[in-house]
Formats: sequence, structure tokens, C-alpha cells
Amino acid sequence: MAYIVVKDIAFKKQLKKAYDKDAEAIQAFTDLTDNYKLDDQGIIRFKGMVYLLVSLRILTIRKLYKEITTRHIEISGIRDVVARTFYFPGIIKVV
Repeated sequence: MAYIVVKDIAFKKQLKKAYDKDAEAIQAFTDLTDNYKLDDQGIIRFKGMVYLLVSLRILTIRKLYKEITTRHIEISGIRDVVARTFYFPGIIKVV
């Protein structure tokens, strides 16, 4: 499956550091299945999308929102961009 490569080195480091403390990430590591996989970058994927940890959700969405709003995209467009790249339970409600 083709997926988006995470190029932001600081973001990758944040993800990997947070894995040790995040209960959902720990569960995903112990239950790697067809849905949850560890990619070649060491990032947890859910059906190909970056699994966004609880501790990084709001920060990441805010950062992405600031970058995207410079292009005048509506809320539904931002939601689509986030949902194509990231996954976490309840993503549509949060974004």
C-alpha cells in the first residue's frame, strides 16, 4: 500500500518519543494486525494513515490548520486533508 512519507524529522521524533507513553500506541504495538502496521520509518500506520497519538492530536491539527488556512480552505477541506493523512478514533468530531 502506498502511503504518505513523513518528511518532518522533528515530527517523526515526537511521534516515536510519544509511543512509549501512549496507551493506544502501546496497544497497537502489541496488536499489529492488518489494520495496524509499523512502517519502514518506525511509524504506526492504521490502514496506511499515520496513527496520531493522543498527546499530539491537537498540536498537530492546529499546526496543519495554520499551514492550510493560508490557502483559504474551508473547514470541510481541512477535515479531508487531516483524514487522508492521519487516523485516530473520533477524528471527524475533533477536526
